[in-house]
Amino acid sequence: MTFALLPLLLLPATAAPRDTTPPQVPVERPAPAEMSPPVPPDAPRRRWLAPDERLSVHVSVSAPLRRRSAVDVLGERFQGEQVQNLALQTGLRYAPRAPWVATFTHYAFLRPQQQRPWDPDFSYTVGYEDYRPGTLSVVYANYGGNRLRPDRSRGERVTRLDEGSVTAAYRFVLPRHLERLFVPNPGGRIVHTLTYSVVPRFTTDDGGTGRLKHRLGLATRYAIAGPLYAEATAHVYPKADQQQPWDPDYVYGFGYADYGSGRVSLQYANHSGTRYPWRPRTPGTGGFRDGGLSLSWLYAF
Repeated sequence: MTFALLPLLLLPATAAPRDTTPPQVPVERPAPAEMSPPVPPDAPRRRWLAPDERLSVHVSVSAPLRRRSAVDVLGERFQGEQVQNLALQTGLRYAPRAPWVATFTHYAFLRPQQQRPWDPDFSYTVGYEDYRPGTLSVVYANYGGNRLRPDRSRGERVTRLDEGSVTAAYRFVLPRHLERLFVPNPGGRIVHTLTYSVVPRFTTDDGGTGRLKHRLGLATRYAIAGPLYAEATAHVYPKADQQQPWDPDYVYGFGYADYGSGRVSLQYANHSGTRYPWRPRTPGTGGFRDGGLSLSWLYAF
């Protein structure tokens, strides 16, 4: 739900110096194409982007590394395993006032029979998102089974607000003398994010309903050189019985991510039902091939 969720950020007047370090996106279902442009650590608080960059669009194509039938993917009702599908994504990101941001993404499944009840026709996020170290963000994200034309006979709805997630995130970096112990290359940089997420209403693997799912996370993103990066997020569920078979212990990804206007990114991400080595993994999920690739293009107006 690396994943990612959703994805937010920025605004104002004077353009900040260019920095290709990608941000982190602590949402239930992170989507690489929806990540916001990077923000230099020393950027002024209220003047991150030029006025013509308050609105941006992205187009991406995603594909799984292996093909799975819809019945092989874990889930119940309108929540389940977050695996890549062969799909075309078109998104809009609007930042009316920094750091307030809203996003909307439409998904067109190129193999419609692969779309599961929890795979959305569209997703959306809104919140206060500051990507600089030493800042706190709060984001609402909904990547559930949202439908543009819901089939009431199947119990579908346009959206279920109470099945989205609310995530608080605090970003930080280690002091330089400590960071150098973990960064082998001079141009590298590591940014960490502590997250705390709450889902008001969630589905259990027996088809029941649970309330207030809590999840803690620690994300680490290593900017290797220029747009090259690798990242991973470790999760902890304070109430262990709230974790469902499709909820990952950790998510990870890597790739080439350039969020400048008119640039292209190629990324791998895995948000399937991963498990730590000492925990049993549900067969058919959580492996490297359960992740997928995305090729995306972003343009800022």
